[in-house]
Amino acid sequence: MANLSKVLLLESEFRESHLFATVIREFGFIVSFCSEADYALSTALKVKPDVIVLNSQLEGGAVKALKELGSSAHTANIPVLAINVLTEKDGEELELAGAQCCFSPEIDGKEIAVTVEKTLLQPLVVTEAPKEIIVNPDRLKALEDANLLDCASEESFDRLTALAAKLLNAPTAVMSLVDKDRPFFMGQFGLGEPLLSARQTPLSHSFCQWVVTEKTKLIVEDASKHPVLCHNQAFREIGVVAYAGIPLTADTDQAIGSFCALAHIRAPGLSWK
Repeated sequence: MANLSKVLLLESEFRESHLFATVIREFGFIVSFCSEADYALSTALKVKPDVIVLNSQLEGGAVKALKELGSSAHTANIPVLAINVLTEKDGEELELAGAQCCFSPEIDGKEIAVTVEKTLLQPLVVTEAPKEIIVNPDRLKALEDANLLDCASEESFDRLTALAAKLLNAPTAVMSLVDKDRPFFMGQFGLGEPLLSARQTPLSHSFCQWVVTEKTKLIVEDASKHPVLCHNQAFREIGVVAYAGIPLTADTDQAIGSFCALAHIRAPGLSWK
């Protein structure tokens, strides 16, 4: 396993990062680098590492990097090992933000490499997006101020979803507002019962939550092959397989929902034009 596995090292010190890389490469890992928190997510999306090793003193903030990695459906399942953790309080903060384990500055590269190997044997299962973002008071206020939650069906919204479904050749489209514990469908096309009448699902049955937490488009051709969404109840119970969603944002730039198309079959090439 190890000689095919990739490690992303988030480390601001050039010398330290290359010393660590030299050690961990002896175990057969492929090592990539990122030196700033602002680029941690974009680098992870590009590199697609199996494990991330994060220096707690990362430029731009290790906690910031952790939270952004956890906000994306494409990176939330990647285990993160935090190194150079100076205090117990720092360790608690990093674990709360999503680190799987923390190590003091005394640990050497070989010990970390061994831990990486062990981590690869225990895949991280993620079922829902970070609750901290979903229930953020500013986001919920923006959603409330939009005055659209639990609104009556409106033909204009339904027409927009019908048009989206037609343009994407998808059987179903939804304008979904993501509340603290549910997505509410203010516009819909192609839904069957009981969702047609209920106009909502539990948050656990939603891909839209990930559009809200990352605030960018989410396109999935086959959820059964996606490491995070394959565990979501929208796939496991409702049977949603293909999904393409873009954020619905408020005037405050808060993401309050998703405008999405979906299907119960694999949809190669599904994308927003």
